[in-house]
Amino acid sequence: MIGVKKAAGLGLALLTGLTLFAGCGETSLAIESTVGEITGGVEGLLAPPRLSEEQNAIYDALSSHLSGQSMRLVYPQEGENLSAFILCELDGTEGGEAVVFYEPSSASAASPVKMAVLDQREEGWQVADDFTLEGSGVQDLSILTLIDGPAFGVGLDYAGDSGSNLLCLYRLEGEEVRQIGAFTFQEKSIGDFTGDGIDDLLLLYTADDPVGQSSAQAGLFRWQEEEGFVEIDSCPVNPDMGRYERLLAADEDGQARFYLDGYRGNTMVTEVIRLTKDTLENETISLGEYPQRPGLLSMDVNGDGLVEIPSQEPLPGYTGEEAPLYLTRWYRLEEGEYHPVWSGYVNSQFSYQFIFPEEWEGKVTVQWNQTTNEAVFIQMEDGYPLFSLRAVPVSDWLAGKYPGYQQLLERGQTVFLMRMVTGTGDCALTAAEIRERFCDLSG
Repeated sequence: MIGVKKAAGLGLALLTGLTLFAGCGETSLAIESTVGEITGGVEGLLAPPRLSEEQNAIYDALSSHLSGQSMRLVYPQEGENLSAFILCELDGTEGGEAVVFYEPSSASAASPVKMAVLDQREEGWQVADDFTLEGSGVQDLSILTLIDGPAFGVGLDYAGDSGSNLLCLYRLEGEEVRQIGAFTFQEKSIGDFTGDGIDDLLLLYTADDPVGQSSAQAGLFRWQEEEGFVEIDSCPVNPDMGRYERLLAADEDGQARFYLDGYRGNTMVTEVIRLTKDTLENETISLGEYPQRPGLLSMDVNGDGLVEIPSQEPLPGYTGEEAPLYLTRWYRLEEGEYHPVWSGYVNSQFSYQFIFPEEWEGKVTVQWNQTTNEAVFIQMEDGYPLFSLRAVPVSDWLAGKYPGYQQLLERGQTVFLMRMVTGTGDCALTAAEIRERFCDLSG
């Protein structure tokens, strides 16, 4: 099983594995909504996060080390470790360690970030090392397992001339933090891609060929005890992909596959790279065709452990619209061909999907009401609504504000509801069929 530490992703987006592709807005389909607006306060979101007792002790130790110098904490933008105080085990001895990112209160937005590594000892938390990083922002922090012990990697918004990001790798040796590697990259993924218990790096970077032409490469880097991280193999990435969104690693039947989502012009496409033993192969670059969409990431959309690649086209009735809703088709790349899995309506604002029956092709469209957060499914032949899906606050649902609706799913402070409107016609579904075809894409 491949243990993947997700890197370079979507920050604080509402979705896991889904970009903030709009797919909503006013359309020419005049469908009136019979329900009112959602209201709710955001005061709780404005309060700063409270520190735990242990975090306060770490903060006090760092403040004492800095002789009371005023500072502000810096939070990683994405990944699994989003706290400014990251508790971890870095040296294999009794008591844990903590990594803290901060900057002086007087620092500007372009100033480099500082990092302190603290050790928990009998007398309390003590700063083992403290130094300035080479980036102006922290993307993420990953804990790595290497042959001779743990290490950690820090992804940085790099302040160098290349325009790339920077990955710095460290390990704690006694009371000193030693840098064991540094790489510039466009996208990255860190994980045990071979199942041997040791973490590898898959980096997308820019390289120059013998005649000085730059090209994008995907490189596999493996840890060697004497040499550090060494590139084992690389493969080219389509040069037409000018902007990248994410590099996703997946364990598919015991083999590592990497899905690189990026843009060719204004449309997003996916490159697929397979790792076979120590060899990387780009499976898409020779096909000459890609499923395209405005901005939806590839993902394991049906929970079978295999990643699907989306394409999108306007739903019926949206031809020529500036902000259409889309029908999303999902494909698997197998043996050099794209095989369809299913199609449906994806709501990226609330991270759900409704899978279309095959007989709906060209016959059903969707109207989205931005004010009420309601999607109405409409039969094109007669213009009648079939049913609607709606997202509402839990408190409003419990207060009985939505008579005539049925609950589909509760996620956090949001409840997803359905409402049967006509329930008749060639494309009508039962309530049980609607429940079966509603998919939560949040995690």
